[in-house]
Amino acid sequence: MIIVGGIIPYFFADNFYSILATRCVVGAGVGLVLPLGNTIVMLLFKGSGNEPKMLGLGTAFMNLGGVLFQLLAGVVNPATWELIIEKFWKCTKFSAVDLGEEKYNRIIEICRNLENETDMRELVNALVP
Repeated sequence: MIIVGGIIPYFFADNFYSILATRCVVGAGVGLVLPLGNTIVMLLFKGSGNEPKMLGLGTAFMNLGGVLFQLLAGVVNPATWELIIEKFWKCTKFSAVDLGEEKYNRIIEICRNLENETDMRELVNALVP
């Protein structure tokens, strides 16, 4: 569930709701996997007296793996934050239809050229009617 829910948006990310639905699938997968891991540890080490130690190690490695893999994803991902903002604007209801083509293009241009606080204020002013 986690892998499928994480890969599907790459192919079908035409709107915000499809991305939200696949994130729910990922959340359900994680919600199933984490308790299952603890259950397996408890069954494997039942009666040995090492259950607390193994549960602690399992939790430590799960958390460490989460941190390391997110850092790795940030390093290998070619997308910049400007591209992500642009994709967000295309996927949400704040599209060219809602804002008007001219205002939409201005917002995308500002997002691509954001460099300082003044540019951020300009973006906010462009968003607020």
